[in-house]
Amino acid sequence: DVIEAAAQAYLQALKQLPRSCKVVVLDMFPNHIIQKCLAKLGFRDVTMLPPFTPLDVDDLTIEVIPPMNMFAQELEYYQKGRETVAVDASAAVTWGGLKILLLNDNSPYDQSLLKPHLSRLQHCDLLALNYNGAADDYPVCYRGISEADKIRLSDQRDRKKFDASCKLIDLLKPKAVMPYSSEFSVRGRQARAFARIKASFYNDKQKMADALAQASGVQTVYAYESDRLEIDREGIQKV
Repeated sequence: DVIEAAAQAYLQALKQLPRSCKVVVLDMFPNHIIQKCLAKLGFRDVTMLPPFTPLDVDDLTIEVIPPMNMFAQELEYYQKGRETVAVDASAAVTWGGLKILLLNDNSPYDQSLLKPHLSRLQHCDLLALNYNGAADDYPVCYRGISEADKIRLSDQRDRKKFDASCKLIDLLKPKAVMPYSSEFSVRGRQARAFARIKASFYNDKQKMADALAQASGVQTVYAYESDRLEIDREGIQKV
């Protein structure tokens, strides 16, 4: 029921699209729920695409990357052959000779999944990755933890994500990097506490871009709502 409720929330945006458009869904449990919901909405062209399978759609090619964050930050579990359910996925899009890798909310903790496919993913023109993974109640809402300890715990978690992102940049060697995903605003009783605790550079798009550039030596860009980016074979820039 929880999974289906989450799927329904994401499907609200799809309701604005024409029913004739092509929809690509990662062929992985539990995405059959999304497939059924799309059919109920009237979408006629739905492709369930296996991981790492390039698909040509008109003049672009799409490749879906499965979840690399199955166990979140419990890093020791990734090497133990255990299985769990995760729904985050990424997309590699090739269009006009340019390749853009959109990580979305798929934090790159298990990069072993990528290694058999590096020939297609390395040296992409843009790697867009998430930078703020704090959309949960820990540690901000937990009682019995001082605010100083909440800041320390929060920064520890963000550092793990930052380190994983730096390792991914080193692995893929992209031409440019853009932190962009996991943006949200907090409301309610914990909003002010959240703002005080989540105040490090990990939670600021511009500061994160600067930190990634310094750590990796790769060009970074960032964009806000009114910004426009242009990308071609010569590089990427804000205009």
